[in-house]
Amino acid sequence: METKSTLRYMGGIVCESSAIDSITQNFSAFKIIDQITMEVRSTDSTKTAKSLEKIVVPINFQVISLWKRNNQSDFGKQMDQKVMMEILDPNQKVLAKNFFQVILPLDKIRSRAILNVQGMPVSDTGEYCIQMKEITNTEEEILLAKLCFDIIVNKS
Repeated sequence: METKSTLRYMGGIVCESSAIDSITQNFSAFKIIDQITMEVRSTDSTKTAKSLEKIVVPINFQVISLWKRNNQSDFGKQMDQKVMMEILDPNQKVLAKNFFQVILPLDKIRSRAILNVQGMPVSDTGEYCIQMKEITNTEEEILLAKLCFDIIVNKS
C-alpha cells in the first residue's frame, strides 16, 4: 500500500544563520555552508588527534526547508508532518539524528521550517550530508533529500 504525504518537500539549505523580515515575511539566509575547514588537535595525552573517531565541533548552523501542500483541496486545514534530519559522514554513517514537526497553518500553501543545530559531529575529511526523511503514520522512513557540503579536517 503506497502512502501519500500531506506535505511536499520543496527544497532546503544549510547556513549559519537566517532572518525573516517582520513586515514582508521575506526570508534571508546568511553564510550558506558549502565547505568547512578545521584544525583538530588532541587534548588527551594518551591519544593523538589522528586516532579520534568522532568529535563534535562547536559550530551552530541551521537546516532550512520549504514545504508545500500536496493537494489544494486541503487548503483550510492545518497540516503537519513528522520529519527526521540525519547527519551522515563521508562513509554514510549516521552521526546524529533530530526529529521535528513541520506545521502548515490552515491559511497557508507553503511553510518554512528552520531547525537549529548546535554542534557538528565530524569523523573525517569528506562530503557530509544532511538527510531529510519523512516519517509516515506507519513509522516508515521516506528519503526526501540530501543537502551536502565538504568538511576538510587537518588532524595533528
